[in-house]
Amino acid sequence: MTGLVRFGPEELAAVLPAIVLAATGCLLILLDAFAPRMRSWFPPLSLTGIAGSLYFLLRAPLVAPF
Repeated sequence: MTGLVRFGPEELAAVLPAIVLAATGCLLILLDAFAPRMRSWFPPLSLTGIAGSLYFLLRAPLVAPF
């Protein structure tokens, strides 16, 4: 039986930048809630998340979205 949605390595590579940004945002929210003294680490963590997202964005294959 074939499914209607195909999810392979190409699709994962396409959504990986968004996953990295979302995971970084969730980490920052949790740190803000449970470790507010670590706020001085928020800018480097944010930049690391952005850099990771950009890395995966540039490595993503260039394919048609639909």
